[in-house]
Amino acid sequence: MPKTEIPNWFDCVGSEDIPVFWARRNFPLVALAFEFGEIEENDEIKMNTFTSELFPGMASDKSSHFVGLHLFVEGQEISRKDYHYCIVGEHHVLMCDLRNLFNDEEWQDLDASLGDEWKKIQVQFESQLIINHWGVYV
Repeated sequence: MPKTEIPNWFDCVGSEDIPVFWARRNFPLVALAFEFGEIEENDEIKMNTFTSELFPGMASDKSSHFVGLHLFVEGQEISRKDYHYCIVGEHHVLMCDLRNLFNDEEWQDLDASLGDEWKKIQVQFESQLIINHWGVYV
């Protein structure tokens, strides 16, 4: 059975706005957890042909949804070569090590771009699912 709660060993757990943290010089090693609920009653699950071909079986599974994670530094989205989608069911927790979102070269570029000044870091998600809680482990 997949987890439905964020582990209690996470450093910070919240239910309000998505967490913001600060970094300089080296990007911190951070794991995030997002506890998802269900979609709104009136939301429709939109599956296009491309999605159905990439993930066969998803079109018939209305309880699984795509989640995209986006990293922002000082309000600017950090682009990456490959876009990562996760598939998450309703009432499940998605756990993610931020290093998995970037290849080694991109991670080194991210470190180099931080500099000596403190920068605001935020991870946002896109999904039809409602987020109930989030957690950060450093």
